[in-house]
Amino acid sequence: MAVGYAPDMANCHCLIGEIAICQNEYAMAITAFKQALLLYQDAKSLYGPVQIHYRLGRTYLAYKNYAKALQCFQESLKALAKIESAILLQPAVRFFPLLSGLEEACADSSAFRALCQQIQIEDPRFKAFLTQWYLESTDIKRMHEPFAQDEFKILEDDWTWYDPFDDCSYKVRDALTIYAVNGRDLWYINKSAPRLMRDLSIEVSDLIVQVMSEQASDDRPAAGGLLLWLDDQNYLWLQCGRFGSRDIAFGGCSGNKDIVVGRGRLPREKSSEHVFLRMEYTGGKVKAFCSADNEQWFSIGCTTFLVESGMQVGVHAIGNIDRTIYHGAYPDGVAIRFTSFQLWGGKGS
Repeated sequence: MAVGYAPDMANCHCLIGEIAICQNEYAMAITAFKQALLLYQDAKSLYGPVQIHYRLGRTYLAYKNYAKALQCFQESLKALAKIESAILLQPAVRFFPLLSGLEEACADSSAFRALCQQIQIEDPRFKAFLTQWYLESTDIKRMHEPFAQDEFKILEDDWTWYDPFDDCSYKVRDALTIYAVNGRDLWYINKSAPRLMRDLSIEVSDLIVQVMSEQASDDRPAAGGLLLWLDDQNYLWLQCGRFGSRDIAFGGCSGNKDIVVGRGRLPREKSSEHVFLRMEYTGGKVKAFCSADNEQWFSIGCTTFLVESGMQVGVHAIGNIDRTIYHGAYPDGVAIRFTSFQLWGGKGS
């Protein structure tokens, strides 16, 4: 910082602010972030103001100053809109936490929906970011007995454990708990998230997979969910907890190109310790759903996913923790528990 190079000084103040948040020193965090903002503006940084306004918004949420938080998140959007379109689309995954913050700061769901419509009208480029910006209430297919199900009392031979860096773990004891160390993810070149998968037969045309998840430990965030996997260039994930305990995100990779499809937040009145995640594969399309009680369901988007053979289904954990959402050091990463897995359609391998 003593050298006086503005971008590096801004980065340092940004880190100071993040550390302050983790220590619940919110006034210190706001001061550091505001200093970083001035330095980024002096350096004519394109993305610096986007991330600083976002972090300020998260800090004001911690203060429960929702009006100020909403203002900061809107400033982050304005800064993002100033970036040329070719660059604008690169940070699409960062749009998930920004919308999550906006939804938390809004007074109610109708206010958030109106704000989303306003954003799309003011800058139509934002429509390309996500197919679905919030959850939509819907009905699901009510199925009979699944052809495969697991309560994870013991781990059956159908499951295979994948841990690319061999530094994560799982435990089966009346439930399945997956532990992911910091930084494990399924985004861009980072394919390091631990997962437990089962094979499907070559004859897969219609498939429904559902899982019930919950927080596994009071001292770790819970982040992860369902996974449809062909190979490391073609997969879809449906995650809960990454952008907040009630936030759901749907995306993946198609033809070695990362995609984001939809996101949303389970209503507060529907909040519970459990989150139900569901994906339905039919005719080359995958629809994603979520619920807090297995009764009221919400859609979270639909995308193309062409499968000829060799698909796997299973569960995974994400260790990439946003400390502005989860305030703390969390040296051991995340832990998520899965208590029920069900599979309809297709045939087991």
